[in-house]
Amino acid sequence: MKKLLITAVTAISLTLAQPVAAQAAEFNPEAYQAAQELLSHYKNLFRTAAGISTKYANRQGAEIRREPSEESEILDQTLLNTTFEVVGEENGWSTITTENGRAYIKTESLSSVPTIVRAYSDQDLYILAHVICGEAQNCPDDEQLYVGSVVLNRVSHPSFPNSINGVVFQPGQYACTKDGNYYREPTPQNWANARFLLENGSVLPGHVIWQSGGRQGKGVYLQTKYHSYCY
Repeated sequence: MKKLLITAVTAISLTLAQPVAAQAAEFNPEAYQAAQELLSHYKNLFRTAAGISTKYANRQGAEIRREPSEESEILDQTLLNTTFEVVGEENGWSTITTENGRAYIKTESLSSVPTIVRAYSDQDLYILAHVICGEAQNCPDDEQLYVGSVVLNRVSHPSFPNSINGVVFQPGQYACTKDGNYYREPTPQNWANARFLLENGSVLPGHVIWQSGGRQGKGVYLQTKYHSYCY
């Protein structure tokens, strides 16, 4: 690794010297572009040799801590797709560089590529939050996400309508649209879970398209104390 670092640093130094030498002669755009590409190449070699990688926050609100511990001071929180220079990883924590030195973030909160933010309408959010409210208003977050995921899986499935509105109000499907529970005011957590699903997608496999009190379809994928999630 040391030899690679020395080679990279030497190459970068020589590359940086190219534009300076070019000032004494006629400027050559092609040569300048080639020098910049070479510089970028060796910068990447240097980063790789030094064990540095760029990662993206895969969710909003992940905690950045002073030390690799959930008991440590929280320095900041992430925004979705914030980039970080990661210089190490151990015991589920990634070491990141900051303006003041180093800090730590849970490795599970980082991804190698940016998270695709899906487009959705205000109506999509309104309906999904209300059906989560109607079916699982005060249930734990996981249960709320499962309920909403079945809705999204149905939208993508050829056997169901291709919109959230169509899926939720399909006759005979969601009891909450008949018994009035759909029309209750969603809690802040209902809204947050609906928004998470619309931005990040279903947390259940795509073939899980049934949510009920018992078995439906071909079998049960997941059984909770509240519902069976079937395929």
